[in-house]
Amino acid sequence: MYEKLVNDYKDFITIKEEKMPDKLPGLFLDGTIFIDSRKTQVEKRCLLIEELMHWKYTYGNIVDQTYLPNRKQEIFARRRAFEELVPINEIIRCFYLGLTEYHEVAEQLEVTEEFLRNTVDAYREKYGMMYNYGRYYINFGNTIDVYRKY
Repeated sequence: MYEKLVNDYKDFITIKEEKMPDKLPGLFLDGTIFIDSRKTQVEKRCLLIEELMHWKYTYGNIVDQTYLPNRKQEIFARRRAFEELVPINEIIRCFYLGLTEYHEVAEQLEVTEEFLRNTVDAYREKYGMMYNYGRYYINFGNTIDVYRKY
């Protein structure tokens, strides 16, 4: 899935894999996205989608996260990344596959468990603990539970 993501965007932006600092495994800088070459394919996919969202939605140098407008751009890019790789309908699909534990859902969606947990945290902040989505209620708690309305 990482390679597909790279291929989908390679005509629009330069994506390079290089050894990156431990605290900076992904970076969008001057029209190029840098991804740490030492990461797994799943980790690279999660890093790349966030950097792609920076490319699409943020502007200027936002490295200084003590500056509120920069922090807002960072949060926006991350939330867009979460929604791209873990849309609500995929959570519902995983539930129908019998997957409710974070590690199971993460493996199915080809994201890291940390990325999935951060996604669920962002959904909980946005929608609350229990979210009404069409014919479903989704509980964003210790496990990912989906209930169908009758």
